[in-house]
Amino acid sequence: TESHARAAPGTRLLGRVAEAGFAEGDRVERGQVLVRIENQDLTARQRQAEAALQEARAVLAYAEKNVQRLRNLHQEKAVSQQALDEAETGHARARAAVETASQSIGEVEANLRYSTVTSPLDGVVVQKLVQPGDIAAPGQPLFAVEQQDPIEVTVEVSERDLSYVETGREVDVEIE
Repeated sequence: TESHARAAPGTRLLGRVAEAGFAEGDRVERGQVLVRIENQDLTARQRQAEAALQEARAVLAYAEKNVQRLRNLHQEKAVSQQALDEAETGHARARAAVETASQSIGEVEANLRYSTVTSPLDGVVVQKLVQPGDIAAPGQPLFAVEQQDPIEVTVEVSERDLSYVETGREVDVEIE
């Protein structure tokens, strides 16, 4: 017999398996979470990245006000071009810091998504390759699931039974 589709998903994270609450033979649905990898370090990094973004936004808000104030003073010849240039450079750096902090959050969130491993298809778990407490490594399959509808069956028919077989005829197949 051959299933229509088979998948053996893994994770991109190196970490301890926190949950693997399924068994071989369980029916699963596409998108159903089967394995969770511990992610406390990632959630801590997420909080740090969010705090860095808040700080960067506050610095940017100050830099925007400072640039506007110095532009007005420069028009009145009350500050030098150098002072204005320094303020504009600080503003550009603050914008870059906001972008960097935003990218850090995106990276952490992407990694957090890899801490849950879902079934990529409707089917049956045919292999459970991890238990809670195991270390999951990138590229290592955690389980195997097969789509069982339809299943293709290949059989050999002896020449003497060939007269009983014809194209399009339904047959019952018994698999031990």
